[in-house]
Amino acid sequence: MRGASGPGGSFGNREPRFGRDTWRRSTLVLAALAFGIGFGCSYDPHFESGVTRCAPTGVTKRCPDGYFCNDANLCVISAVSGVGGASGAGTGGGGGGQMPGTGGEGTGTGGHAGSGGGQGGMSGGTGGKASGGMSGGGTGGVAGAGGIVGTGGKAGSGAGGMAPGLGGAPGAGGMAAGGAGGLATGTIVMFKTPSAGSHPDGITVGPDNNLWFVEASASKIGRATTAGIITEFATTTGSAAPTDIVSQGGFLWFTETSLNKIGKCDTNGTMLAEFPIMLGTSSTTVWLAAGPDGNVWYTDGVNNNIGKLIVAGTSAGSSTLFPTQGMGVSPDHIVAGPDGNLWYTEFIGNQVTKITTQGVMTRNTIGTSSAFLAAITSDGKSELAFLEIGKVGLMTTGGQVTAEYPLPNGVTNNEVGAIVFGPDGNFWFTNGAALIMRMTPTGTITRYTVPGTNQRATGLTVGPDGNLWFCENSQGFIGRVSP
Repeated sequence: MRGASGPGGSFGNREPRFGRDTWRRSTLVLAALAFGIGFGCSYDPHFESGVTRCAPTGVTKRCPDGYFCNDANLCVISAVSGVGGASGAGTGGGGGGQMPGTGGEGTGTGGHAGSGGGQGGMSGGTGGKASGGMSGGGTGGVAGAGGIVGTGGKAGSGAGGMAPGLGGAPGAGGMAAGGAGGLATGTIVMFKTPSAGSHPDGITVGPDNNLWFVEASASKIGRATTAGIITEFATTTGSAAPTDIVSQGGFLWFTETSLNKIGKCDTNGTMLAEFPIMLGTSSTTVWLAAGPDGNVWYTDGVNNNIGKLIVAGTSAGSSTLFPTQGMGVSPDHIVAGPDGNLWYTEFIGNQVTKITTQGVMTRNTIGTSSAFLAAITSDGKSELAFLEIGKVGLMTTGGQVTAEYPLPNGVTNNEVGAIVFGPDGNFWFTNGAALIMRMTPTGTITRYTVPGTNQRATGLTVGPDGNLWFCENSQGFIGRVSP
């Protein structure tokens, strides 16, 4: 469902700096040798590994290509053998590196020469790309605790191997800098819907632990596995224009906005029923919520009603309407709160309203006038979060606004956004444009850009795999975001 439910990226997807630097260093070394000039070492036929010094005092330590300057200021060859393994067993993310294993590229227990290694380096992280160094010795590694060399050394004498051991590719336990075993926070992967121009919108998790979403222009219901395999099912009526979807009672329920109906289907994609829910032809059923009473609740922004669709029992399929308090308030998104009630925003009325399952309403004014309230969610404990123009607001279930945090400069949101409480303890939301944003409970907001052109992120939900899933409405994608 859409309402309830600094640019980042995966470090592991960036081109490794050491890859480019190695090529550049090799080229310069060859050129230097052609002119009889060494990089700190006087390279001649009598060069001896472990004997020739790297550079005079005060000069940057450099050695010929294929050699490494150790802590004793000596050029030593970079060996490749060791016990640690080409990819290590590891305890961190991704199974201990990108290519788990315990064997080395060569055999042996130590490095080729030397016993130490330089600390520091180019990229930090406690996991490290090599627990034993390039050829043994210590616990550092290519991207270990000290960086590109680590604390053990690139040519030490310990039991390391060529590449990863403890940790994983860079970082403290993952393929990239943030996450215990997963991708970096904010990493986005996109999956194309089969139907062109389908305009996916609302999204939820079904009783089968798949992602279910609606395609307004195609009048289809989509199902996506957490592996990104998408299947589409046509609605009973071809011009239904579904815009939101929820799971309740073992079935999927979705709006048919152009028909003033709510549709029902099972997890096989079989369309089971369409329920008329409005009187007249000018109503717009837009947002749904799975109620704490087991029914499906919805908003009618044109006629200013909150509706309840009975989903089981002798009254199944019947609908009850509760007029909003105040004229022309335009109820928008709705969500089940942690207090056993439902909460909805008033787009025009500037209120966040509580409604009991018996239809009793209590309005709560927010501090900002003309806020144009839209999406709303709950943290599942005692707090609600809602989107307003240019801000994200927080409210207790007692109706007290505790904060209204402004969006970063240059960022706006509008009525098509969605917000959810993520598995990482932060609020995640879309702004109807090309951004997915994360907000901490204290209001720190981070932006992640949806890849592609003219993207428009709308519906958002927390998937059964612990990732965030969203609908990209403009180009027709389902996206996955790592929290």
